[in-house]
Amino acid sequence: MTGRRPIGPVDTIWLNMDRPNNLMIVDSVLWFDEPVDWDRIVNVLRKRLVGRFPAFSQHPVDPPIPLGLPHWEDDPDFDIERHMIRARLPEPGDDAALQAYLEEQIHRPFDRQHPLWEYHFIDGYRGGCAIMPRFHHALGDGAALTEVLLSTTDAAPDDDLRPDPKGRTTPGHGEPHDEHHGGLLGAAAWVAGTAGSAARGALHLLSELPHL
Repeated sequence: MTGRRPIGPVDTIWLNMDRPNNLMIVDSVLWFDEPVDWDRIVNVLRKRLVGRFPAFSQHPVDPPIPLGLPHWEDDPDFDIERHMIRARLPEPGDDAALQAYLEEQIHRPFDRQHPLWEYHFIDGYRGGCAIMPRFHHALGDGAALTEVLLSTTDAAPDDDLRPDPKGRTTPGHGEPHDEHHGGLLGAAAWVAGTAGSAARGALHLLSELPHL
């Protein structure tokens, strides 16, 4: 935990623009050909998101005076499991089933008493699974959030399990890299497009939703 940090002016704008009918949330989707080990993914996120980026364990707090800037403050009740949502698609688990799930979720706001992010682990999609990361735009711009997602990937399937110099089994360095199509999360089809385009509208299913 790092205590209190100011929220910059630009991120404050994103925070204040958030409305029930116009959420400032970046939604993206990854999908896998086969089921994956969810516990292993949670461990990666614990180390590479919460362990590296303070805002993933902090929530926004309004300024004490008018016209002041809000700040990030440690969530005293932080629990990573609160941000990990498990779901299973109904049969037949096809594109339509995934689309219906995504459409239901993208309109859900975050609870500002807790960090502004979540991961949906979706079983039963075309014999494999899908992951839906959701990040509030106040956490960073599209390019920065894409880098955050890429930092959870590796070049090889077992890189997150390689021993550290002291012989303990820990996730890898988690730094962004170009070859992100392998590895635990990188085994998914990365559908965010280019880094500058951000994650919103990444999946063709999302682009076809009627209420976006």
